[in-house]
Amino acid sequence: MRLLQYNNDGEFSLTQFFGAIPLPPYAILSHTWGRELEEVTFQDMMEGNGMSKAGFGKIRFCGEQARRDGFSYFWVDTCCIDKSSSAELSEAINSMFSWYKNSAVCYVFIDDIIEHKDLVRSRWITIGWTLQELIAPSKVEFYNSRWNLLGTKKTLQNVITSITGIQPDFLCGADLETASVAKKMSWAAKRTTTRVEDVAYSLLGIFDINMPLLYGEGIKAFRRLQEEIIKLYPEDQSLYAWGDIVEKCSYELQYGERISRRHLHPVAPLLGLLADSPRAFKNSGSFVPVNWIGEFYSGRYRNDSPARHPAIIGKDITLELPVAQEASFRYCYEDRQIAQTRGGIYAMLLCCDESKPKLRVSIPLLGWGHSLRGRTKQLVVNTETAPTIDNYHSFPKDRMRVAAERQKQTLCDGDVIIDRLTDLKDQSQKSSHPWVHHVPNLLWNWNRVAQLGNAFTGRFLSMLVFGDQVSSMDQYWLTLSRVVSNNKQISDPHLHVGIIRLNRKRLRPEEEDVPLFEHTFQPLQDEWRTSCGPVSVSILVERVCLSPGSFFDCVNITLSLVGEGIDARFNISHQKLGGE
Repeated sequence: MRLLQYNNDGEFSLTQFFGAIPLPPYAILSHTWGRELEEVTFQDMMEGNGMSKAGFGKIRFCGEQARRDGFSYFWVDTCCIDKSSSAELSEAINSMFSWYKNSAVCYVFIDDIIEHKDLVRSRWITIGWTLQELIAPSKVEFYNSRWNLLGTKKTLQNVITSITGIQPDFLCGADLETASVAKKMSWAAKRTTTRVEDVAYSLLGIFDINMPLLYGEGIKAFRRLQEEIIKLYPEDQSLYAWGDIVEKCSYELQYGERISRRHLHPVAPLLGLLADSPRAFKNSGSFVPVNWIGEFYSGRYRNDSPARHPAIIGKDITLELPVAQEASFRYCYEDRQIAQTRGGIYAMLLCCDESKPKLRVSIPLLGWGHSLRGRTKQLVVNTETAPTIDNYHSFPKDRMRVAAERQKQTLCDGDVIIDRLTDLKDQSQKSSHPWVHHVPNLLWNWNRVAQLGNAFTGRFLSMLVFGDQVSSMDQYWLTLSRVVSNNKQISDPHLHVGIIRLNRKRLRPEEEDVPLFEHTFQPLQDEWRTSCGPVSVSILVERVCLSPGSFFDCVNITLSLVGEGIDARFNISHQKLGGE
C-alpha cells in the first residue's frame, strides 16, 4: 500500500508499505472521479506535474485536513495506485475494503451539494464504489463542494439510512456476516459504475471475497461473484430471491386454459437462477435465510437425509429445494412471437421476509429441456403454507438442475414442439401438463424442442403411451415421423403419427415396425382421434409459418381412459430412431 505524506515544504511524497511493515495511522479520501484527464495519476505524482490538474485540489484538501487532524499520512485512489500495472490494480481492488476499514478517518468530498439535505441528489450516493467507502470506515466525515464539514456518518445516520436503505447497525460497524446476501445486494441495487465489470468488483469487500479481475468479461463478472458467494455462503438462499415480487405468477396457466399461438403480448424469456446485476435485488432487502436452514442441510432435527449444498457444474447449478406444486406455464420464444406451454414447478426458497416470516417465497421454474430448468423474473411471495422446521419434511424435496444464466432458445425451420400432453387419468389435477404426471424422472424431456435440422424424413420421436397392466403383456408406442408427399419433395414434409403394438419384452420400437394405426396430418391444422385398448388418443397438429418457406409444427396430445376399473400405465421416452 502506498501512502501520501504532506511535507513541511508543501510538497507531497509517496511512501510504499509492504505486508510485513505496520501501517501508520492514515486518513483516506472518498470522492467521485471527474474527467479522466483532470485526475492526478500515479505517473503524475512520480513526474511532479499534477499540480495543474483540477483533481489536485482534492489531494491538497485531504492532506491539509489530515495534518489538522494529526495524521502524517493519507491515501487517495487516483494517485496511490499504479493503474498501468494490472497486477497492482487487481491487488488494490481486492484490498480496497480493508484499506478503508483500517483507516483512522475517511473524508468524503461531495462536490455537487452545499447542504446535507441535498445528499439524496448527490452523484456520490449513486456510485458503486462508494458503498464500501461508506460502510467500511468506522469514522466518516462529509464535506461539501466548499470544503465545509456537513456532518459525520453518526450524525447523518438517519439521513443516510433513508437514502441508501442500509440499516444503522451496519453503518455503525455491525458484522456484515450477519446481513443476508439479498440485503447486501439491495444496498447496491441503485448504484452504477462506469465499467460493467466494476458492478461486481466493487462488491468484493462487502462479501469478503477475493477473485481475479478480468476486464472485458462484461456481466460475466457479476455471475462469477455470485458463484463465489455460493461457495462462501452455500446455505443462504436469499441469493436467489430476486426479481419482481408478485402474489401469483402471471405466466401460470389454469386447468384447460389454452394459449394463442401468435402471442401478441411479450412474455419474459427464461432466465438463469443467478441475477444479471444487483438491480434485480431492489425489492429484496428484507429477505433473510430461515433460522433453521442448518437443520435442512444437516438433517439433525428429524434424522432426515441431509440436503446437499448447491453445486456449480459448468453453466448449471444443482441444488435441493422443497417443491410446493407442479404447474403449466406460458412461454414465448424471444426471436418469435410464438407461445408455447411448458411444464414447471414452484420451488420454495428457505428464506423469508424478516418483517413477515410466515409468507412463502418461491420461484417458478420452467422446463428448459434435457432435465434443465430456467426461471422467470417473477418472485412469488404469498400467504400459502410456507415450509417450517416442523413441516418442511412433508414437502417433496427435489434435487434439480437449473441454468445459472440466461440461455437464448430459438426456433428453426422444421422444429416440432410437443406443446401439450394432457393426461386425463387424474381429473383432480389443477392444470394441464405437457408431460405425463406419473413419471417425474422423465417429465422434463417434454419441454424441449425436437429439432431435426436438415433431416426432414424418418421417425424421430416415440413415447410409450400406455399398457394395460391387468390383462395384457402388450404395450403401445406412439411415434412421430416426417413423411414426404408422393412427388418426394422434402420442402414441405408432413407430420405422421403411428401407434405400434409391442410385446413388453422389447424396450422400444424399431424403424421397421409397422404401425397398428397411423395418420398423416395435413397443414395448416389437422386433428386425429383413435382408441387402443383402454386408452383414447387425440392429437391436434398446427403448422406455424416462421417466414416464407419456413415452418414448425405444434403438437397437442390428449390421453384419456376408456371404461371403468382399468389400470393403464403411462410412460414416455424421447429418442431419434432414424432420419437422413
